[in-house]
Amino acid sequence: MTSILLILVAMVVVFAAIDFSSFLIVANIRNGATDASVLLVLAVGMTFVIIAAGIDLSVGSVLVFSGVIAARLMNAVGGNGWGTILIGLAGALASGLAWGVLSGTLITRRGVPPLIVTFGTLGMAQAPRC
Repeated sequence: MTSILLILVAMVVVFAAIDFSSFLIVANIRNGATDASVLLVLAVGMTFVIIAAGIDLSVGSVLVFSGVIAARLMNAVGGNGWGTILIGLAGALASGLAWGVLSGTLITRRGVPPLIVTFGTLGMAQAPRC
């Protein structure tokens, strides 16, 4: 963990030294933090899954599926206000929850091995090619 942090700090120092005026600006730092926040939330969830001796290979495809649902809902509603954002957020959360409930039910109630369930939900979440 420490070595990864040191490598990250070294990369920031190198890129900042190359072009300080355009690298260490508020917009760039905000974009990096926004991009990392999604991965951090997923990593926390996956940590609990791994601690419980489980596995979930469908996280990435369910994330993309939820994002597509959110985008389609926001496009259907139109506009760019808080209402549109909340509808997209609700759609993304509902679709992610639905995939989680499906996976959890198959694993706990039906006894299907987690590896098989997550491979199946990975494929199903990627299936619509619209």
